[in-house]
Amino acid sequence: MGCGTEFLEPTPSIAELEAYYSGYGTTETSETEFEFLFTQARTYFKQLSGLPINGSGRKPKFLEVGFGHGASLVAAASLGFEAYGVDLDRAAIKSVVERAGKYGTAVKCIHGDINSVSSDLSFDLIKASQVIEHTLQPVQFVQQLYLRQPVGGRLLLECPNNEAAFWYVKNLLRGRYQRMNFYKSLKLSEHLTGFTKKSIQLLLTNAGYEIKQFRDYALRDRTYHHENLLWYPNLSDGVKRTLRQRDSYHFLKSLIPVFDSVASRVYGSGTHMALTAEKRPSSKN
Repeated sequence: MGCGTEFLEPTPSIAELEAYYSGYGTTETSETEFEFLFTQARTYFKQLSGLPINGSGRKPKFLEVGFGHGASLVAAASLGFEAYGVDLDRAAIKSVVERAGKYGTAVKCIHGDINSVSSDLSFDLIKASQVIEHTLQPVQFVQQLYLRQPVGGRLLLECPNNEAAFWYVKNLLRGRYQRMNFYKSLKLSEHLTGFTKKSIQLLLTNAGYEIKQFRDYALRDRTYHHENLLWYPNLSDGVKRTLRQRDSYHFLKSLIPVFDSVASRVYGSGTHMALTAEKRPSSKN
């Protein structure tokens, strides 16, 4: 179709994926980091508009697919959603259930992928942040999301932009820094599909969603993917760490969000993409 989507081959099996994400280190957070991410997620949810709530006198249902550390799942529950989460990592499930209790709320967690969530459940809001690129069958993944929402239900989706300017720079440097497991946004055993602006929107519209909002965004964006605020230092911190540790790595890493921000604002080629979509009625009889 000329949409530019790229795939990693051969793809791992579901068993291999589950083993890979068991105790997934990327989502491990300290209590301080979790509190920060929880606060950022609450702010994000409060800014949402147009959330449909079908029926009266009930909590809207929320599902987060691949919730990782679970900060936004707990945040949604704290704001009055009936919050469900599904993840391949049993350790993450145990952790988020315990943390929800510490924050005076409760979440319902399911082990597995989207197919493990009962199709009898219907969610007013589904969040899948940095997940679709990890799935074995992204088309079927979105179709399964669609089946678990009422007409008018909202989908919040984020994923890497395979055409981001930073990936091209990283490709030039990856050999020097021993990062040969990357190609653009693809990553061995992890990022299995690389989406473009065109392809990710086409995927959702073909599944039956209407795109309500779409944008690319850079690392350290204040609205999306708040983990990057922890992973990438700002310029000031990068300089301080470099001087303190006498290692230029921290300064160089702090330059990445600066470059990415310019690429996003000027050329629309930031590292990530964020979409808000609404489920349309099915055209099938």
